[in-house]
Amino acid sequence: MPCTITLPPECTYKRTHQRRHTYTDAIAHAQDEKEVREILVDAICGDSRATERELRPAREMYAYGSISSGVGDLIRAGEAAAIAALAVRFSERAARATDALVDKFP
Repeated sequence: MPCTITLPPECTYKRTHQRRHTYTDAIAHAQDEKEVREILVDAICGDSRATERELRPAREMYAYGSISSGVGDLIRAGEAAAIAALAVRFSERAARATDALVDKFP
């Protein structure tokens, strides 16, 4: 049975999840490598980077994903989408490393 969770608009996880979706979508639709680099720099150290407060729920979700198969599946699906978008422009190794940087930097 799938788990459905409704989050209030002020919930930081919701904004963090939307940020990842927007970042992945932007990478997938970038015109060239220069645009991809600009998106990545902004996601890692620009105005659209996640705050420490926004990253906390994502980190908690990663931890919970180790004991909840549904949450773990959700995490893996998000990571796979981001890596697939990056792999269009970069090697798989570079895509994985870049995704890790974007996820881990506040």
